[in-house]
Amino acid sequence: MKSVLYRHFENHPKIFQLVVLNNLLLLGLRIGQKLYFLISLLQIEHNSSVKIRNSTINGELEIVDNSFASLDETTVNGTPNDRTIKVNHSSSISLWKSNITGATGGGDVIWIYNNSSISSNGDSSTSDGRSNITAPSAEHGIRFELSSSGDISTTNITSVDRQAIYLQHNSSLAV
Repeated sequence: MKSVLYRHFENHPKIFQLVVLNNLLLLGLRIGQKLYFLISLLQIEHNSSVKIRNSTINGELEIVDNSFASLDETTVNGTPNDRTIKVNHSSSISLWKSNITGATGGGDVIWIYNNSSISSNGDSSTSDGRSNITAPSAEHGIRFELSSSGDISTTNITSVDRQAIYLQHNSSLAV
């Protein structure tokens, strides 16, 4: 994994910079134990991995080229610019008790493409222990394409007027 730098601003301990993969700069805000990232696109690429816990991301997340992302108790709010989460080219994502919400006009909320995978789970012993994927009108919750796969349990997937899950081109799903 490439280097990660986490640095607080001297006079503002709640504001920080996070540099990931030697080329990505994020600006964030810490409120209590929760981190809020102010971004439009977060890319994890080229055999990299990242774990994001108890955070909020406003924008798109892209995991590509044999990379991995783990989102634990994290919220991702998409924008109308693009799909909320894109996982492609032999990459994978794991969700644990996380909430993913797409935006109208952004396309599928989560797109799993070209031999990539998703695992989405939660804790069934508590009422708020599920992962949630919410698609707006005219969008799919999760789309699997080109030999991609998923393992989904303890997860709510809500779609207004399209299929919540769309499988195509030799993809598979275990529920």
